[in-house]
Amino acid sequence: MQINFQAKYIRNEYLPRKGTNDLEKVSIIKFTKLHKNDQKALDVVAKSWKKLAGNKNTYAKDICIEFREAALLKKDEFKREFYGLTLQQEDFETINPSKILGLAEISAMRTSEDFILHILDYLETHPNNVYNNENREYMNIGKQLFRYIDNRLKGLPTILFPTKMSEQMYLNNGYKKTPDIDFLVKNCDEFLMLNG
Repeated sequence: MQINFQAKYIRNEYLPRKGTNDLEKVSIIKFTKLHKNDQKALDVVAKSWKKLAGNKNTYAKDICIEFREAALLKKDEFKREFYGLTLQQEDFETINPSKILGLAEISAMRTSEDFILHILDYLETHPNNVYNNENREYMNIGKQLFRYIDNRLKGLPTILFPTKMSEQMYLNNGYKKTPDIDFLVKNCDEFLMLNG
């Protein structure tokens, strides 16, 4: 059995550069909870994104806290996974925080003996490249990272708590609003029956 103590390269995607026909090659990576360099990269991202967001807390900070918490646990009951979208193309042993354009966290929770619910906990893009920033350099960061996560969770019961700005993207990708509940669901008929 091989243990991987570094961010794991998953695949390449391409992002359009705003105002051009150029595409930028990016990498989707999975952070390794036991790797100190991955933790350092997330620490730097959380601090720099907060500063760029006008000292407002960001999901990057929450992801960083949960990454640290998951790394400390011998058994992470939520089975959290942490992903990034980065301009970095090699040397994933040491992630360059300044090249990270997006972060995501997913988890899983057993709601009954034979039912596991998956949760898209967080998805965030670099503050300089958010959807409503007129001066953003790259487009579709959140969409590309979401497409990977959505494919990773394909067919699995999944919920998420969207921001007002992101809700339509999720609805366009098969998530549904539910009555009396503040989150969106996909493949969740059994969960809704259990909790209805």
